[in-house]
Amino acid sequence: KQPEEPSIPVPAETVDLEKGLTPEQRRVVEHMDGPMAVIAVPGAGKTHCLIARMVRMIKNGILPEQILFVTFTKKAAGEILERARRVLGEESALPAIFTFHSLGYTILRKHEDFIGKSLKIAEKVDYYRLILQIIDEISPLSGIDYDGLTGDFGLLSRIYNAVLSIEKDGLEEWKKHADFPDPDGLGCLYQKLKERMKEEGYICFDEQIQLTNQLFSEYPDVLKSYQQRFRYVMIDEFQDISSDQVDLVYAIASHGNIVVVGDDDQSIYSWRGADLRNIIDFQQDYPSAKVIKLEQNYRSTQTILDAANAVIQNISGRPSKRLWTENNQGKPLILYTASDEHSEADFIVNTMRKEHNEEHQLYGNMAVLYRINAQSRVIEEA
Repeated sequence: KQPEEPSIPVPAETVDLEKGLTPEQRRVVEHMDGPMAVIAVPGAGKTHCLIARMVRMIKNGILPEQILFVTFTKKAAGEILERARRVLGEESALPAIFTFHSLGYTILRKHEDFIGKSLKIAEKVDYYRLILQIIDEISPLSGIDYDGLTGDFGLLSRIYNAVLSIEKDGLEEWKKHADFPDPDGLGCLYQKLKERMKEEGYICFDEQIQLTNQLFSEYPDVLKSYQQRFRYVMIDEFQDISSDQVDLVYAIASHGNIVVVGDDDQSIYSWRGADLRNIIDFQQDYPSAKVIKLEQNYRSTQTILDAANAVIQNISGRPSKRLWTENNQGKPLILYTASDEHSEADFIVNTMRKEHNEEHQLYGNMAVLYRINAQSRVIEEA
C-alpha cells in the first residue's frame, strides 16, 4: 500500500467580501456591538452579508470561538460553515455554527450529569419498537383495527403521528382535535411510552431545546458560562423559529450583542411551532435595536417582484417593505386555470416546448414546482 500524500491546507480566498456592498448591506457588515434586526427579502444577499460580518469581526480581533451563528436547517448551517472555511482558510479557527437542535444537543452532551440522561435521540424505528412493546403489554385500544400494523397508513404509523402531535401540542390540547378512535386509550399509551423512553435514555427531537432551557433555568452558572463564551450571537431565518428556540438564544445573548436576520413574509414553519412575529417583536424585546431593511433582490425579474409586492402589501401588521431589483423587467406572468390535472400537465408541457422551440431554452434549465407529491405523476407522464 502506497503511503498517503500529505494533505495541503487550502488557502483562504483573497476575494474582498465588502466590495460592491450597498449602503444597507454595509451597515449590517460594519455593525459590531448591540442588537440589530435585519429584514432581508428573498435574494437580497443576506448570507454574503453574514459571512462578511463574521470575517470583519475576526479581523477586528474578536476570537472566532466567541461568535455563535445559529440557523434553522442543517443545509443552511453547512453552507455557512463551508463558505466561512473558504474565506478564512482550512487552518483557521471558525465561528461556532449550529442548527438550534445541534446547539442544544452539544450543550446537553457536556452536562449529562445535570440532566441525568444518556441523550439518545429517538428515531422513528425506536418509537415503533417501544409502541409495539407497550401494545403487547396493555389491553388493546378500543375501536382500532389491529390487522394492519405496518405501512404508511397502518396502526403503527397512525399512533406514531399522533405521538408526534402530542409532543408538539401537549396531550390535553391534542385531545381537543384528535382524529383517533380511542384518544383516552392513546393518552394512556403515550404516558407509558414516555416512561419507557425515559427508562431507556431516549429523548424526542424537540426535547433537545426544551431540556437545554431547563438546564439554563436550573443551573445559572452553566448559562453564565455560555454567555461569557459566546459574546456575539447571530440568528438566521429568525421568522421560522419557535418560542423555545427564542428563549434559548435570548438566554445566551442576554449581553445584547445579537443580530437576527429574517423576513416575516417568508415564514413557512408555523406547523412546527414557528412564530413569524419573532422578527416583528424583536424591537420590543430589544428597544435599542437598529433595524436594517435589505429590499434589493439580485435573483428575480421586476415582474416577479411586482407580483410579490402586490400580495404582501395586503397583509396588515407587518413592517412595510418593497422588493426591487436592477435586473430587467422580465416576461409577464401567466395565470392558467386548468379544468383538471391532465389539462394542467398538458399546459405545462406545451409551455416548456414553446420556450424550447421559440426561445431556444434548454429543458435542463426549466423547473416545475408543485405543492404536493401527488401532483408530480401526471406531470411526469405528460
